[in-house]
Amino acid sequence: MENLKMQSADQLLNLLNDLVSIGSISLSEAEIQFPLRVEHHLKQIPFFSTHPSYITNHLTTDGRSFLTALYKHEEAVKTVVMISHFDVVNVEDYGELKHLAFQPLELTEELFNRAEELPEDARADLESKEWLFGRGTMDMKCGLVQHMSLLEKASMEQWKLNLLLLTVPDEEVNSVGMREAVPKLLRACRRA
Repeated sequence: MENLKMQSADQLLNLLNDLVSIGSISLSEAEIQFPLRVEHHLKQIPFFSTHPSYITNHLTTDGRSFLTALYKHEEAVKTVVMISHFDVVNVEDYGELKHLAFQPLELTEELFNRAEELPEDARADLESKEWLFGRGTMDMKCGLVQHMSLLEKASMEQWKLNLLLLTVPDEEVNSVGMREAVPKLLRACRRA
């Protein structure tokens, strides 16, 4: 399959780094902008070029938004809902490295220079070279990247099911995103 943008390890790493680079701290301007970046990436998938109305940013009552993206197959009888959040907590706990908190590759590289300062378990993770450090990498932008990858793969291979991606703001504070998404999610699942 040609033109896949979210399947190889390098593509996924690049996408993750791009999404993490948006420091979407709860209640920040970056949190407001984040769904637009996800939408931009999803629009690179041919299915969504053909079906642009299947991607929607839904405004919340407090001025943020959550995003839904639906891969729909005409023969599908089931819908799988993939839920994530994209806000993160602040980076004060990164101390003098907080300027690198949203730059996973650079942060991980710098941590190698400071490995002796890390607790033993964190140093073991770092030295294994199996971990990528940074705010939001695992909670939970990596999950969102996997969901985006599944949308691309399902659409390219024409899986006979529906996949609905839902990613919300404000998981870390008041859950406004999820609370406001539930009624729309229920309507979307009835339509799917």
